[in-house]
Amino acid sequence: MRGVLAILPVLLLTGCAIKPPITAEEQVQVLEVTEWSAPARPPHWVMEGRAGLEAGGEAGSASLQWSQSAARYQLTMQGTLGIGSLDLRRDNDEVVLRTGDGETYVARDARELLQAVTGMDWPVEILRFWITGHAAPWLPGQVRINTSGQLVELRQNGWIVQYGRYQAVDGYQLPGRIWAEGEGSKVRLVVRSWTIEQ
Repeated sequence: MRGVLAILPVLLLTGCAIKPPITAEEQVQVLEVTEWSAPARPPHWVMEGRAGLEAGGEAGSASLQWSQSAARYQLTMQGTLGIGSLDLRRDNDEVVLRTGDGETYVARDARELLQAVTGMDWPVEILRFWITGHAAPWLPGQVRINTSGQLVELRQNGWIVQYGRYQAVDGYQLPGRIWAEGEGSKVRLVVRSWTIEQ
């Protein structure tokens, strides 16, 4: 188990430098989150992509799938470095984490559980908003909006999240690339597909 704990924090990065996607010309409007009229956000979606993480001077990469509905989500990662899979699920008030070596853990707080088992400090409950190009509505923060009204940078909860390559999916504008930095980690996500579920 200790091997898993040592490897998982670096599960997600390719080793390449993570470069911000934003140019000065795109940063046309700066607003507080409370001043921003955010676009519609899909209530039920599935995202598939490739992610990378830099943490503690190390790097790793993984494919991932995130399925989200109102009270439930499932985040599955298939990583490199021989760790197998990581499956994190919430169903109402219970969070279940299953590791590649068959261990299962149950808790009420996803962030605390993920950090205790893997060492990754990810604000999972907030990420479900950030990943679709939205701010967590209960937290203060600042956004930068481009001329198309799209979010290109979000500063919230000690993280800086940047977005690029938006795509239209069933009437929603969703990002194709996401860069994030916070909690001593740098994350890069390249989206392969979005699916909006009814």
